[in-house]
Amino acid sequence: MTKRRSIPSSLRFEIWRMPCAICGDKDDIEIDHIVPIAKGGTNDRENLQPLCFQCHRRKGNKLGRSNHELSALYEADKEMHHLRNGYRLATRYMNPYDGPSFHEWRAKNAK
Repeated sequence: MTKRRSIPSSLRFEIWRMPCAICGDKDDIEIDHIVPIAKGGTNDRENLQPLCFQCHRRKGNKLGRSNHELSALYEADKEMHHLRNGYRLATRYMNPYDGPSFHEWRAKNAK
């Protein structure tokens, strides 16, 4: 088995500075392979895009989900999307057993 080539750090930092390609969020950016490595994708710049945590989880490693389709899902659930990203950032360093549940946090922080 050959070792997977890593993404060069300069390219990683370039992508992390960009907003999410789907929702435009600038927090909690992850690097997404448009065509997953497991399905023949590469670490080339053309195959990489910035996605926030929520959009990245929604996409998964599916080939058929275009950014247009994911944008439609985001638009349908925009408020909850930003609340979940806010909760994730606010509770990132808390013990999950001691911190507030998402519903408790939402009750205090929703607009």
